[in-house]
Amino acid sequence: TNPALSATGIEKVITVSSENPIEVEVINRCIYVKNRTEFEVYTLSGVKVAPNATQEPGIYLVRSGKQTAKVVVN
Repeated sequence: TNPALSATGIEKVITVSSENPIEVEVINRCIYVKNRTEFEVYTLSGVKVAPNATQEPGIYLVRSGKQTAKVVVN
């Protein structure tokens, strides 16, 4: 495990399988995940931010269980 990544809470990014993919949606700069009740949102620098809150424009990592997706907020 890369020490720089483990300090952020994200140990690895995996390819999402088609069996149960994370469906991420951005509405008015808020990140939502369909069909998931628990998920975490991180900035690219590893800072955890509040889910379902208005985010600054940028790229975010969304993690739910063992799956991670990248999303752009404009």
